[in-house]
Amino acid sequence: MEHRYGPGSPEHIEALRYIASMFNDFFKDLAGEDIAVMVSSDHGFTPVNKKIYVSGIHDFVKTNKGRTIPETWSPRDMMVYSDNPEDMKNALEDQLYGSADIITGNEILKMGLMGRNTVSEKYISRMGNILVLPYSGNTVWYKYYDDDIIKDRGMHGGLSREEMIIPFASINLKDIKRY
Repeated sequence: MEHRYGPGSPEHIEALRYIASMFNDFFKDLAGEDIAVMVSSDHGFTPVNKKIYVSGIHDFVKTNKGRTIPETWSPRDMMVYSDNPEDMKNALEDQLYGSADIITGNEILKMGLMGRNTVSEKYISRMGNILVLPYSGNTVWYKYYDDDIIKDRGMHGGLSREEMIIPFASINLKDIKRY
């Protein structure tokens, strides 16, 4: 629901109400039992308020046997392959000023964004060498195909506060009184 309609939309709220009613029924049936219940998500979410399509970077995009290597990951954390990462970074920074951070693959590794352990050469060869991290509410995409459009009104995958907060709740049903 959040992808298609966006977080906080009437459709999203209705879906949450439905899920809450299912939990309520579950809790009523098992109230007083010594059962621990934990509910979590794997990520948060951000609304898509601004869809940005970058242009004028085709000359910097890496090719394989004459075919462009498409961007990877998502419009919330777009990776691009480039034969000239510094020129690509400059071109993207000019277009995305105030809308996204642009980080080279070498900067990603130096900052430890891929973890503390040594990142394998195989992974490095696959990750692309320019990372675009749109600010909260923004998406950024390079149209590899003309009909390659961003349809979602909500997304995750970036590093905004909303996306990094992971919902979590726990309760032991023995603490709930029977109705």
